[in-house]
Amino acid sequence: MKLLDYAAAGCVVLAPDVPHLVNFYTDQGVCFFEGGDARALAVVISSIVSERVDVEDQARLLQLHVAAHYTWEAIFRSKWNKMEALLAER
Repeated sequence: MKLLDYAAAGCVVLAPDVPHLVNFYTDQGVCFFEGGDARALAVVISSIVSERVDVEDQARLLQLHVAAHYTWEAIFRSKWNKMEALLAER
């Protein structure tokens, strides 16, 4: 998914407010706009250009979120913890 690539690179991300993105990235630094609404996208771009949105903070927040949850190490750690929990229940 391109969003993860952009986030890992420390870029600010603008994305339509589709459910699967909103569920994973709300309050994580993504600048959402109503999908299919050019005016809503323009408002987000205007907010960034006029510096009403701190793009460095947004990008850093998203980069940290991705590093904590979507790297190979983070994915392995999550799966390992789940396996250990299942084994502990036995």
